[in-house]
Amino acid sequence: MRGLGRLLTLPLVFALVGCNSSGTSPQATGKVDYKTVRTMADLYAAYLGSNGDQPPPDEQAFRQFLQTKQSNLERAGLTIEQMFVSPRNGEPLEWVYRGPLPTTDNGMTVFAYEKSSADGKRLVIARRGMYQVMDQAEFDRAIARAN
Repeated sequence: MRGLGRLLTLPLVFALVGCNSSGTSPQATGKVDYKTVRTMADLYAAYLGSNGDQPPPDEQAFRQFLQTKQSNLERAGLTIEQMFVSPRNGEPLEWVYRGPLPTTDNGMTVFAYEKSSADGKRLVIARRGMYQVMDQAEFDRAIARAN
């Protein structure tokens, strides 16, 4: 009887772990894949670490840096182009260039954000792979703090 109980529990475990047989991507559902966000944030942090904690001056400089990180990108299943696309909804992603890095109301240091809001909110990627989907007012406050 114990073996049968374990056997019957197995499908429940797979369901709880998130076995997704529908084939939909996180972008298609609006969910955020933490592994992707963490890798993206880590690569930006690597740029900061290599450049005296200064953000890239522009997109071209960040792309050139990413060229040197191909093995990191490949391990994560990412391309340079995907680094500039929101992992939440496939819309353009803007990395912070020049100047001070913005901070959110709860103190997260902003590395990147969706260029435009979707459903009235924006994904914001922060230091150490933290992220937040925030409303426009909170986003505006974070950006204003950097200026």
